[in-house]
Amino acid sequence: MARRTRPSLTSLSPRPAAEPRPDAADPRPLPLSTPPSPTPEPARSAAQGPRLLQVWVNAPGFAELHRLAAERGVPVEALGVEALNDLLIKNKRPPVVEGRTARPGAAGPAAAPLPLWPGLPATWWYETFTAPMLAAWTGRKRE
Repeated sequence: MARRTRPSLTSLSPRPAAEPRPDAADPRPLPLSTPPSPTPEPARSAAQGPRLLQVWVNAPGFAELHRLAAERGVPVEALGVEALNDLLIKNKRPPVVEGRTARPGAAGPAAAPLPLWPGLPATWWYETFTAPMLAAWTGRKRE
């Protein structure tokens, strides 16, 4: 049995009118389109918060940065902020880079560690729920 070929679906859609081609013998130059005027990006104020900056480094460099940060007792981010400010100073620019955890006069993170409540969650859970349930199921009294 012979297969019938179906027409293409593109034949059903309307085709746009073809633009007239410039003739090769036409000496007039083609019109140049004007590039869109660049709109300057609005400057971000300090109130809009910090921006993320990522840098890829090789494995030995990464390890040395982490060792240096551990020796100095600061996060790696503080080392990066210090390096960027040094670069700005070297190029006669004001050192305005601040990290997300930056605090005036402090080298470490700005936030104090959060207190854990209750002190040990596993102990609290055991004393509050697990031990009474075990005592109820086994019939033993809690000592």
